[in-house]
Parts: sequence; structure tokens; C-alpha cells
Amino acid sequence: MNAHCRHVTSLCLSAFLALPLAVGFSAAASDARTTNTWFHTTEQSLMDAIAAGNAEPWNRVMDEQCVVTTEEGEVRTKAAFLKELRPLPRGLTGSIAVKELKVDEFPTFAIVRYLADEWEVVFGQRLTAKYRVTDTFRRDKSTWKMRTSSFPMAGHFTSSSVTGDYSAAPIQPH
Repeated sequence: MNAHCRHVTSLCLSAFLALPLAVGFSAAASDARTTNTWFHTTEQSLMDAIAAGNAEPWNRVMDEQCVVTTEEGEVRTKAAFLKELRPLPRGLTGSIAVKELKVDEFPTFAIVRYLADEWEVVFGQRLTAKYRVTDTFRRDKSTWKMRTSSFPMAGHFTSSSVTGDYSAAPIQPH
């Protein structure tokens, strides 16, 4: 066998041996994209359900033992959260966009973090707020169930006439 044939044989053998490794990396990247897409789609459907007061998407994804920490710092069980979920009052409009979603996936659980970018029109005044949401999911066979969700305000609130950094606090009686 001449040097050229040995070189070609060596290249073919190297490519053949590297193929499973490349396929493994490609499959892992594809799985991560699929997981990120599932979480983004799921989280956006949950945010869309808030303004509409639609409990169905939340009920479907929440574990029975799920605990939600609201923007006011109140802790709610799944049942209490779903019971309190109501549509925006007549004349108010709004939406929340899921941005900057990051997923840390582990064999039995995943931590999902994102920016919830909210806008709302209240009595003709456009308001915006940003929340840094952290959700924890447990793997449930072929899907995921939400175990915890936390909605702390990211500290920035704007309106068409007032801009500043605010935090939510309970209303104090006079």
C-alpha cells in the first residue's frame, strides 16, 4: 500500500471513529433546543393566560404541590393561585413577553429563568414592569411539572408620566 492510500485509509478511519461522537454532540444540541423551545412555549402560554385569567394552562403544567411566590412576596399554593387568577378588569389591557429565557436542565429537574416584560394600559396610562421569574420543574415521565415559581419585580417600572425604580409593598391603612 503506497503512502497516499495509507493516508486516505487513515482519514476515512478517523472520520468513521469520530462520527458517533459528532452525532452525540448533534443529538445533545438538538435535545437542548427542543427542551428550550418547550419551556419557552410553555412559559409564554402561562404569561398569556394571566391577562385572560385562564387557569387551564397553569393547572395543566403545575405540580399538585406547586408553590408560587407572587410579586408582592406572598406565597400561594396551586389551589389558591388558580382561585385568585382573574382576567384584567374591563377597560384594562396588557400582555407579558417572555425574554432572555435560560434553562438549566438536570436528570430529574430543571431551573428556568427569564425576564417577564409586562405592559399594561390602565385608564389610558401605559405602564410597564419587568420581573425576573425563576421556575423549578420536576421531570414527570416524558414531560415537566412546575414545582415552584417566583415573580419578584426586577426593580424597574415606567408609566407615560412617571419613570423610576419601585418595589411592591402592601398598602398601609390610614
